[in-house]
Amino acid sequence: MDPAAFAPVMAVAAVAGATDRLWLCQQSFDQLAAWRREAGDARLVHSACLRRGSDPARQAVLLERVGIDAVNLKARQWRRPMVEAFHRRDRATLAWDSQTGAVLNRVLALGVDGVYSDHVEAMQEALAGRGPACLGGG
Repeated sequence: MDPAAFAPVMAVAAVAGATDRLWLCQQSFDQLAAWRREAGDARLVHSACLRRGSDPARQAVLLERVGIDAVNLKARQWRRPMVEAFHRRDRATLAWDSQTGAVLNRVLALGVDGVYSDHVEAMQEALAGRGPACLGGG
């Protein structure tokens, strides 16, 4: 999210009574940390790219310490130990560029909390194969 849009987006969400349903994505960890106090109950998402040799467990601790709620990685970057590292710190895991059924099925099987895709039908099919709990049901 463009930092210049933060204040107007928060103001509109507040008027609508929707700050608790707002998820704000940003690549800059420092920018997210700066927003934390003003963001209130809005969720902050670090749209990251984990580099070779980076430590997801350490990253999860940093996100928790600063109050960043989630991490958003390209679907192909996710591995089960990474998902588990973020979940141990109660950080949500999101997978963007989940464009095919195979990719959607893989990241959902890893336990990611959310996906981004341009293909709604593929998402519906992948979720339907997971059962009612995945669809928000009982």
